[in-house]
Amino acid sequence: MKKLFILPLIVFFSLQACNNAKIMKEKHPAQELVYNPTNVEGTEADGIADAKSDYAKGNYVKIYMGMMREPMINHQMNWAKRILEKEYNITMLFGDDMMTSYKEGYIKTMDQLMKSKFNDNLYDEVMEKAKKELEKDFNKKFKEYNAAHPTDKISKEDFVFIYQM
Repeated sequence: MKKLFILPLIVFFSLQACNNAKIMKEKHPAQELVYNPTNVEGTEADGIADAKSDYAKGNYVKIYMGMMREPMINHQMNWAKRILEKEYNITMLFGDDMMTSYKEGYIKTMDQLMKSKFNDNLYDEVMEKAKKELEKDFNKKFKEYNAAHPTDKISKEDFVFIYQM
């Protein structure tokens, strides 16, 4: 009797999951996830228009393919992103956002950017600064965590997975 009850439930939830996936696909197709900071629901054309506009204003964009697997490198890249945006007015794009704009020719690679607008050491300088900021913030938050959770006795290596910027 239990098997007869469970089988329709499995079918129902499977159909429901398929339906939800279809709705999500229609609502947010992958090709529409383009560079478009002002309008998240925008189409590819909107994203290209935004990229053209930013490019015309002199806002160059660094291409950055995905997140690395090593958590501390992820955090360092996030610090680099903050520094680039704050100090140099450079935006880092992720995934489909930058691929669409790059194919259309409205963003430059970091090499092109450094040769045209900044010095050749920009990337190294930013990464070094990001590493220092990360270490400072990480150590501060590690101390705060240990003070708030004195019984945990967590190592810095394990804290890497808890750390949030």
